[in-house]
Amino acid sequence: MTDNPNRGTSARSARAPRRCVVRAVEQLSPRMKRVHLRSEELLGVDPVGPDQRATLLFPENGRFSGEPEEMARARRRRRTYTLLDLDPETGSVAIDFALHGDGVAATWAAAAEAGHELELTGPTGRMHLDRQAPCWLLIADETGLPALEAILHWLPETAEADVHVEIVDDAERRPLPVREGVNLTWWQREQHGAGAGELIARLGPHLRVRPDAVAWVAAEASAVSTLRAYLQAECGLDRRRVSATPYWRAGSTGS
Repeated sequence: MTDNPNRGTSARSARAPRRCVVRAVEQLSPRMKRVHLRSEELLGVDPVGPDQRATLLFPENGRFSGEPEEMARARRRRRTYTLLDLDPETGSVAIDFALHGDGVAATWAAAAEAGHELELTGPTGRMHLDRQAPCWLLIADETGLPALEAILHWLPETAEADVHVEIVDDAERRPLPVREGVNLTWWQREQHGAGAGELIARLGPHLRVRPDAVAWVAAEASAVSTLRAYLQAECGLDRRRVSATPYWRAGSTGS
């Protein structure tokens, strides 16, 4: 029931760092920014899955100086993000950044403009769920939205899906590829007086989980752990039918 996560990209090429240059930036919502990048070193690099990811290094002042000390500091501040629209023909890719806090990635993204740089190592793939499964349960917070959008594009037209997204408020809604058979629910923390990750942790009783479903979850670490346990213990889903990935951890400055 698996897709090969490394099909199209050798292990060696996935580990190779690639210097990317910002082509354009796009404000998706008050707290989410999409950065479009290009690199000659991405030419011929194929996508590896809908939730493909890469490790990023950020310069301190928009562009890398080339000094060994700067690169050493950058390696200590590496972050992992979802890659969108990777095109091996043009060497282009896009990354969505949540603009919250003063973490290294959020700070870089807030100031990003054409000509700025970052270094990317990847892509690597995580998806191990069967694309032909008839029924899906997809759950994410803001950090998982980019991968969720890619998965919705990737699903066959015949697949049914229940989709749940936790966001801070209505301003963070964004268009998603919803069609017949895909039911989307937005959960707003502002409406429920909840902190980040809390609504997903409490989502279990609100879910409709068919025995033939496969589940994908991407959110705050403790919420992911709570929901994974619920899906397996209370809903009876085999662990092989659940892909639950912590994208961040509450209290961490990892953004």
